[in-house]
Amino acid sequence: MQPDGVHFHMLVYKRLTKSNAKTSVWILIFYVPFVILSVVFAHHSLALIIISLIFVILYQLIYKRLATFRL
Repeated sequence: MQPDGVHFHMLVYKRLTKSNAKTSVWILIFYVPFVILSVVFAHHSLALIIISLIFVILYQLIYKRLATFRL
């Protein structure tokens, strides 16, 4: 029941910002375009599916990049 340091927000904090406020801003910058697009295309199922797929792929790529430790 202990938290770990490999959640997305912790990786952004540790690898990029070292600041909770900056971490929040970076995560918002990533999420907001997808929220806006989802609202704009709220009645277009195919567009929502494509937006979701793009979000998932980008999230995974960014997560992998942040979680990969180089020596």
